[in-house]
Amino acid sequence: MASNKLTDAKIKILKPQEKVYRILDSDRLYIEVRPSGTKVWRFKFTHQGKESSMSLGEYPSIGLADARILREEMRAKLARGVHPVLERKQLKLEEESKLTNTFKNVALEYYAERLSSKTENYKNQFSVSMEKDVFPAIGSKDIKAVTSTDVLGILKNTIKRVRSQKNRGTGEVTAIQNRKFIGAVMRYAIATLRAENDPTYAVRDVVIRPEVTHARPLNKDERIKIRTRLETYGGTETVKNAGLMLLYTMLRTIEIRRMEWSWVDFDDRIVTFPKTAMKKSREHILPMSDQVYAILKNQ
Repeated sequence: MASNKLTDAKIKILKPQEKVYRILDSDRLYIEVRPSGTKVWRFKFTHQGKESSMSLGEYPSIGLADARILREEMRAKLARGVHPVLERKQLKLEEESKLTNTFKNVALEYYAERLSSKTENYKNQFSVSMEKDVFPAIGSKDIKAVTSTDVLGILKNTIKRVRSQKNRGTGEVTAIQNRKFIGAVMRYAIATLRAENDPTYAVRDVVIRPEVTHARPLNKDERIKIRTRLETYGGTETVKNAGLMLLYTMLRTIEIRRMEWSWVDFDDRIVTFPKTAMKKSREHILPMSDQVYAILKNQ
């Protein structure tokens, strides 16, 4: 290696050869000329008694003056006991983590890993929540950086969105559901070592669920009337039987509509609803009364 300091004029006239060669500038900074013609700045250093080197970038993107400044920055790091190559690798990993550990990526992973046993309705609710309210706000954000302020903003915007849609309610129930979904994703991130806290906890009481007014039960006269009218119902037999099933079983309409023959056991006179078909994701066993048995046998 030559010992004279480099100049831009000297660098420009360096020609590629069959093998890589290096020209020293000063203080262990040199330029490496490759057979392809590429010229790369490299800095050689010693850390804890071990020789190492690192690239400082290509010439002319990194000029001579810039290369010398970078060299001094690396020497300052070494003086503080920092290995500049290891530090660079760590910073690169952190940047890659920010790109891969976005809230959206973790939420999609959570969906695949944790919701496979949930009902299609529940999974659809989660997806709609994410697409409509959550991803637009924090989808591209590093999940570690999601704050309670972010969640609060989502809750407020959710209520505003729902209220802007005619006859869709006041939005509190949807906002609370969004908070629960975000919290589930955050806790999954904590369990998989990609986050340290759940920001939904601080805003858990901000939105109050409105009091639910349930439909009143039918009185005796109304039950007699609907039972009588079902007998004279002029529509299809399937609809008539579904109405009778509602009266005899207290099932929800969706459970009756989605009932499958494979769940029906005529020998033991039971209908076993799998947890995927039930609101609370629990298996439900329905003993058949004589009326239910007759309806299903004749269906």
